[in-house]
Amino acid sequence: MRIVKFLSLSIGFFIIFLMVGCWEEGDETSVEPPPSGSSVVTGLWVSVAPDYYDGPCPKDIQIFGIIETNGPGEVIFTWEPEYISAVDPPDGRMVFNQAGSQQVSAALHMNYTDGNFREWSASLRTHSPNEMVSNTVAFRARCSTVIGVTEVQVWADPKSYIGSCPKDIAVFGRITTNGPTEVNFDWEPGYVKAVNPADQRIIFSAPGTMEVEGVIEVGTSGDYSATLRTLTPNEITSNKATTSVSCRKDYGVTHVTAYAVPSSWYEYCPASIDFTAKITTDGACTVEYLWRRSDGRTSSTRTLTFSGSETKEVHNTWNIDSSGLWWQRIEIITPNKITSANAECKISCY
Repeated sequence: MRIVKFLSLSIGFFIIFLMVGCWEEGDETSVEPPPSGSSVVTGLWVSVAPDYYDGPCPKDIQIFGIIETNGPGEVIFTWEPEYISAVDPPDGRMVFNQAGSQQVSAALHMNYTDGNFREWSASLRTHSPNEMVSNTVAFRARCSTVIGVTEVQVWADPKSYIGSCPKDIAVFGRITTNGPTEVNFDWEPGYVKAVNPADQRIIFSAPGTMEVEGVIEVGTSGDYSATLRTLTPNEITSNKATTSVSCRKDYGVTHVTAYAVPSSWYEYCPASIDFTAKITTDGACTVEYLWRRSDGRTSSTRTLTFSGSETKEVHNTWNIDSSGLWWQRIEIITPNKITSANAECKISCY
């Protein structure tokens, strides 16, 4: 028995020795304290205004939410169902600098035409730092009338054109709506350019009609057309405005001469001298001209119409009462500028 006790004690001391000998300083296991408590969402509430609507559309039903946290942090959330659109903030993120509550908002955009009441609902769900779902609000709404474009008309001015090219043909449109709205539109086809407004967007503050303007940039002869199509709030395509264009060169005066009858005078004065000019054109046009005299005076502007390529005479009588070398010349003002040589008359008064 003594031997057994001795062996038992020896083995015990040996084990203790091994344990003490293998223990090294710094081998103690340290346990990190649990992280301090993170901020979490503690409350969600949702309300809607109005909860009943029966009126014209498009219409946005406003939905509001309150998010409450017990400390600072970022909250990520979504509106449900999917037809509810976040408004503020639009990205579904809200930062809290301290514990408290903040308001968020969303909207249901209504723009349908069946005239029936519909049941809608909305709720708010947070995803981070923790998941929570708010109460669900329900509301009824109907679009009794839809605000939009009711009529679109266009016309071209002029409807036909004969003359030089390139030429801009103006096209005009009238857009009518049944209420306040923003209208976005487009001119078609592609060669029709918007002029006023250039951004193809007009805003109605009340029901009514507004005019818009475009231009057809014509480079060659042909038949051209223009239509006006509204894109929002609804699509309507106008009638087709047409214009016929015949491009040709500008006709004008090609030659002008002037002479005096008689070209000399040796009699009692005053001398009645008929100054005559011949004007030649290469096509149909309207000519404006005036007479200029050697005493510095000019006649009024006069007009002469040509139906084609032809020559016409014009006259201007001058009663001269003193001797000298007197002259008149004719100056073409439109469609092109050209001036004759001086038509001279030598006067010798008795």
